Amino acid sequence: MYINNTININAKIKPKEIFFLKLRLFLNRAEYGFLTGMSILGLIYYIDLFLRNDIRSINIIQEISSHFPGSVIALAFPVAIGSTIINIYSKTKKELKDIEYMYINYFFSDFGISFTWKEEKNISWNRIAKIKETSKYYYIYTSRNSVLLVPKRDFSNNDNIISLNTLLREKLPGKKLSLKS
Repeated sequence: MYINNTININAKIKPKEIFFLKLRLFLNRAEYGFLTGMSILGLIYYIDLFLRNDIRSINIIQEISSHFPGSVIALAFPVAIGSTIINIYSKTKKELKDIEYMYINYFFSDFGISFTWKEEKNISWNRIAKIKETSKYYYIYTSRNSVLLVPKRDFSNNDNIISLNTLLREKLPGKKLSLKS
């Protein structure tokens, strides 16, 4: 709804969406992107070892000792990434225990973004690091590790999306904004 230069969105966000958002933030960090890449290489290394040898003749201890430390490192990265993903999942599940949906009211205006979940918060336009629009969401980054999730399905109609994009173009310079339309 667009009233007096204000766009109001009543968002309904599932805990699963919050988990994937946290996972996205984790994997988008440069240092974890490197770890993820190393994890994939580690998995490829072990798959290659498995495929080159007859299943019955694989002796993991002998392989590890003959390829140490490379094989240990190749195994450590996937384990580290996997345990971190499990940790993010368990923290999100504990944080959002007994919550079927998070109901967040967003208000976009000439002054910035206000949102309410548990308490009301206001963010001025100059505190927005960047905004990215995808086919399903708006990701509003206030820092590298802090983001607001606005599902597009919660817009009452396509005119609200157009109005929001117009407001965002007015308030944010081009490099902070990545819009689809």
